[in-house]
Amino acid sequence: MTSARKTAAIASAMVAVVLGTTSCTTTKEPEPQRQFALSPAPPSFTEGDDYTVESRIPTVLDGQQVVYFDRTDGRLIMSLSGTSKSGQPSEDDPRGGALISVDPKTNEVTELARHGKPGAPRYIVDVAVAGKTVVWVETTQGNYDAMPWRLYALNLETGVEKELASYQQLGIKDPPWPSPDAIRPQVVGDDVYVVAVDRVDDQQNVVQTSAYRVPLTGGKLEKVVPKATGAWAAGRELDVLVDSTLTRWDPDRGSSGEATGAGLPADCGAFAAKGVRVACTTADGRRRLTVESTEHGRFTVDLGRNTVGYLNGTSDWVSFSTGDRAFVLDLRRGKLFSLPGSNDTGTSRLSGRSFIYVKQTSSPDAMRLVTLADKDR
Repeated sequence: MTSARKTAAIASAMVAVVLGTTSCTTTKEPEPQRQFALSPAPPSFTEGDDYTVESRIPTVLDGQQVVYFDRTDGRLIMSLSGTSKSGQPSEDDPRGGALISVDPKTNEVTELARHGKPGAPRYIVDVAVAGKTVVWVETTQGNYDAMPWRLYALNLETGVEKELASYQQLGIKDPPWPSPDAIRPQVVGDDVYVVAVDRVDDQQNVVQTSAYRVPLTGGKLEKVVPKATGAWAAGRELDVLVDSTLTRWDPDRGSSGEATGAGLPADCGAFAAKGVRVACTTADGRRRLTVESTEHGRFTVDLGRNTVGYLNGTSDWVSFSTGDRAFVLDLRRGKLFSLPGSNDTGTSRLSGRSFIYVKQTSSPDAMRLVTLADKDR
């Protein structure tokens, strides 16, 4: 079930510097391209030219399907799915729903937490790692009918696990799923932020969400951003999606924390991470993706009439999917690539130039941790 980027590069020029009778010339890198489109199709992402493979991530361990979420200290943070003897998903497999860490070199597995039991499974929705602490959202529902969630934190050094919060604190029985932008916990300082359903009106078909926070030590949920439908950690601040606008929020100011500066319109999708903000907008039936990078400048992608999903990224790259195709925008080189064999990319919580390249295949090494190439093609 499843899984947020200073100035523009200097234009290419030959610069002559004359000091007395001595001169020299310096060639600068070409300016990255700023505007892209999906038609004609962008070039394919090619191993060697555009990326290198750091490691291959298992999708099956001991006959069980596994889902990758994050990594810490060189180990992968994953979850196990309950599996029957025939290899199909099973609610009666006592191994299902476990949070594990895996050594990518040896596939050695360490179980971190397990709350389900045969006939009463748990499903891990999403995970965040902050230093030596793993935070995750869990639910008892394996479908999208409802999401009675619980939020946990585990200190990897001490082994102490704590339930931080749950849907019950908001008084909504069997709350529906929030938007896909809302299921990922975010850690800022000593607090965890979640976007949760806090109002349901079946007669008017209204489902309202807001951003809440709770200390890593546990406590009462505090509403921070009313009516937020998405929230992403950006250093010591949050980027939040409210009324189809991506806005910077200062959590130290609580519910009055909207930062100064213009927000980004985002009526068809949004994502943010430290150093980058991504927003999808619609005009005359066509969609456009706008990427604002603190370091690399502003980029746009004409999506045509395609919908967009699986928005991910760091300060160096942004990836997205149009349903049957996935793309990655290399912000450093100013190049857009299509990802052969993929309609999704992996976690946004990787830093810098690395991400998970997921191929839609039954191969046990369908997930690969890759790093963007330094050199130009």
